Amino acid sequence: MSESSTNPELQRLRQKMDRINLQMAELFVSRLNLAGKIGEIKKQQGLSLYDAKREEEMLAMVLDQLKKDDVAPWVRSYLTRTFDLTLDYLRKS
Repeated sequence: MSESSTNPELQRLRQKMDRINLQMAELFVSRLNLAGKIGEIKKQQGLSLYDAKREEEMLAMVLDQLKKDDVAPWVRSYLTRTFDLTLDYLRKS
């Protein structure tokens, strides 16, 4: 048995990470569903699915409210990738 599998603190932290991963996945599915509804409205109005200005506004708003400058580059990257995946989902739907 490996050392890491018997360490109770490691196990506790991994269980916490597992719960966070599930929450993130559930939130992402909710985001995709909401984006689908927004996409339908945009389609009906002849608007583009992608709005660079809106994306930049969302990033700025989240980073401003988060107030965690030490992790801001990673949060920006995470959100940008999330936005890209959402747009990809909409284009394939």
